[in-house]
Amino acid sequence: MTDGSIYVDLALPSAPTSARLLHPSQGSGFQTWNLTGELEKSCVPQGEMENNLCLENVTSLQQFFCKPLENSSAESSDCAVCPENWFRLNSKCYWFSSEKGDWTESKDNCRTKDSRLLVIQNQEEVDFILRNTQYPLLWIGLQATPPDWKWTWVDGSPLDDKLLKDLAPAQENCCGRLNGNKTISETCTTVARWVCEKKALQITTRTRGH
Repeated sequence: MTDGSIYVDLALPSAPTSARLLHPSQGSGFQTWNLTGELEKSCVPQGEMENNLCLENVTSLQQFFCKPLENSSAESSDCAVCPENWFRLNSKCYWFSSEKGDWTESKDNCRTKDSRLLVIQNQEEVDFILRNTQYPLLWIGLQATPPDWKWTWVDGSPLDDKLLKDLAPAQENCCGRLNGNKTISETCTTVARWVCEKKALQITTRTRGH
């Protein structure tokens, strides 16, 4: 391969489709997958030699994606990876659309990727989004909901007024959209690009001898 990507077919019937193509992410349905545990469970005993080879492959995959700290004395540690074409910050992955759609279309598109429209947690997240996209106008998972027409995130949580101080009061048929470093109120039928988010795939690594 020429792009440095690593394609891993987990062949796990319970794993989400988005977890089947992985590559080392740059950067520091919501379900966290323990890749190590799932792969080890897939090593069905077929004889000592075959089982050892399977476990060696699991260990090699762990070492490729997760490099433990040299001075770490912990018996195990965690790292996280994202699907191809997603960007990672801490334990979350982000995907930016190239096409445009209204707010509902954007929300539905994220669902097809086992994800949701962005739910902003802090300013660090906003800064990360802006650094990784050339399109500053992006739909996020914020909508005015009846009957009182209050701002509500797609996960059902209310808006923290301290987080988005400049956002106008919610009105009927209004949704939230990033406009550079600010969040603005926009008619939900307006077409724009969007950003989806999901939990990163967690990989647990063990030190030698465990």
